[in-house]
Amino acid sequence: MPRLRRGSAQWLTAVLLLTTAACSSGGDEKQLDFGKVKVCEVLTRSQLLDYGVNRVTQEAQNEGPDKSFSRCVWQSAPSSDIYLLAVSFDSTRDNTWIGEKNKTEPVSGHRASLTTGMLWVATGPETGVLGIEGTKVKKPIREIGEAVVQRLQN
Repeated sequence: MPRLRRGSAQWLTAVLLLTTAACSSGGDEKQLDFGKVKVCEVLTRSQLLDYGVNRVTQEAQNEGPDKSFSRCVWQSAPSSDIYLLAVSFDSTRDNTWIGEKNKTEPVSGHRASLTTGMLWVATGPETGVLGIEGTKVKKPIREIGEAVVQRLQN
């Protein structure tokens, strides 16, 4: 077996590592399929009650010129403290900004951005956004996001 000079061996090692990293990162990003469940069925009745919401107050399913947008809004029964939860699917929206601003840990392995009461999850490599918004919900928005992502994966 021929011997490589020290500089050549280091260069070869660096090239192999870069090639491996490029191959493993391209196209391996997790994707979510919005076609598995309607947006208003993404959470169970039990989950909704745990979050403090119990009725659908707004629903949009496959709207827009390309039928790419869906949204469901749940609210609590009329009371002095209104709890509100909204989940939206947008299969054609650019998601390259997710994970750049307001960084957060991935949600079930997906790029995500989190702010107070709002969570965005990239559902594909360049396009597709899952949005979750909550006002006075009884559970952390990240926990709700994990439940929605799990439902879309199953």
